[in-house]
Amino acid sequence: MRRAPLLALLWLLTGCATLVNGTSIELEITSHPTDASFALRDQAGRVVASGQTPATVNVSRSSGFFQPARYDLQVTKPGYIAKTTPISTRVDGWWWIDWLLFVPGLLIDPFTGAMWDLQSPPLQELVVEVPYGRAP
Repeated sequence: MRRAPLLALLWLLTGCATLVNGTSIELEITSHPTDASFALRDQAGRVVASGQTPATVNVSRSSGFFQPARYDLQVTKPGYIAKTTPISTRVDGWWWIDWLLFVPGLLIDPFTGAMWDLQSPPLQELVVEVPYGRAP
């Protein structure tokens, strides 16, 4: 019987997406050819992760209350044309379960950022750079 108040408190302080997803997400960064340099920038243009492909980076799901995190991935390699790809963000399915169950997660998940799902970018295909005026 002593556990009932504790369980009720936990129910009030959590949301489905917060429990399942957490506040950050791992993104897989891959390219062809491999060993390309990458920089992942947030909406303010700050580099939040960088390195060589393939790599896995851990980033925040949100940039504030009801604000999804927005990232741009730039991949470069000498002799290839640089490629920039935006990272897609959508509302996570667990947040919709909060609507069905009418749990306090309707506010908790947006506060923690767990309501957002970021998609790992697709394989970054780099194109060989051809000097101007020369046929390959």
